[in-house]
Amino acid sequence: MEALALNTLWIGPLLGGVVALFLSRRLLLAWGLLQGFLLGLLWVYLYVEHKGGSLSYARPWFAIDGFSFSYTLFLRPTNFSLILLSILVVHAAFFYGYLYIPKPRAFSALLFFT
Repeated sequence: MEALALNTLWIGPLLGGVVALFLSRRLLLAWGLLQGFLLGLLWVYLYVEHKGGSLSYARPWFAIDGFSFSYTLFLRPTNFSLILLSILVVHAAFFYGYLYIPKPRAFSALLFFT
């Protein structure tokens, strides 16, 4: 379960940005709320499960001529606060853009990609 949550923390905003490009203004607000809530829940889950410890996920990817490449994600205790800060700042900027930018879809998609 930890591997799924860890992968979702970085893949979720990317997919959310793609979906945000095709939503109407009203659905965009609901999508931003849902995405922020789910990412926050994932953060809480990982923080409670691995408080004071680190979490790593590594899988072999492919090998070419003696070189092997692997997919690795690693989360240390100091990174938890940075992940929470990025979730809060991105969604605060999302709501600001929704309220004050006339066409918020492109802005929201770009924001979720960062």
